[in-house]
Amino acid sequence: MMMIVTVMMIPAVLHQRLVEHVKSLLLLKKLTSQPIHAVSVAGPTTTPNTDHVNKVHSTGVRKAVTYAGLVYYEEKGIEDMVTFTAAKNLEALIQYIERKHSLAEIGPDISFSFKFPYDHIELNFAAPQKKPFTGWTLAPHTDPCRLYQEAIDKFGDKEHSRPSCCLISVYGSPDAVPFLNYFIPLEGVAHPVSLNIHKARRNFTVPVSPTTNPTTSSSSSSSNTITEATASSTGSTGGASASATVD
Repeated sequence: MMMIVTVMMIPAVLHQRLVEHVKSLLLLKKLTSQPIHAVSVAGPTTTPNTDHVNKVHSTGVRKAVTYAGLVYYEEKGIEDMVTFTAAKNLEALIQYIERKHSLAEIGPDISFSFKFPYDHIELNFAAPQKKPFTGWTLAPHTDPCRLYQEAIDKFGDKEHSRPSCCLISVYGSPDAVPFLNYFIPLEGVAHPVSLNIHKARRNFTVPVSPTTNPTTSSSSSSSNTITEATASSTGSTGGASASATVD
């Protein structure tokens, strides 16, 4: 009777060992088929941050952020100071200028978006001009003359109450052409747009008709001396220099 039990138990033991062996083989196969991951010791890879250029929605469509830019004019001795500045909030920008530069003449505003992958806009002073500018000098205070998007975005923060800007000195000699219309394209924008530095020569007097009464003529000439002008923006194309002096 004992012999029968022993004979009947042997197949069960062998079966159990066989099952365990098969499991071991399957586990070994699974482990050896895993891909090997290399570990880098060179530090993290830095990739350009393009979040500031476009906002990506859940649909995957990029939406460009629109900015406002404008120029304003101030008299500084024998020359004029032209300032180009930009911000996301046009109203806040105008309020700042009216508060801090109350005597400034504010020109019309423009709208622009940054062109991917640019993180700045640059004023191109070397663009070909359609109108003569003999006798006028434009001198940017920085070279290259740029506004960075990161700096523009910070305007309005607690620690950044002053907007980023580009300063340009403009001088017209006594024998310069009466009016300056100098177009400065913005490089790094999604759609072409230009600033128009529009000034009148300070000593320029509106011509008076010879038939006008001399007394009236003298009074009219005195009251029509043009000392300030406004700015405008329009599309234009040109070269790729960041600064220039025009004579």
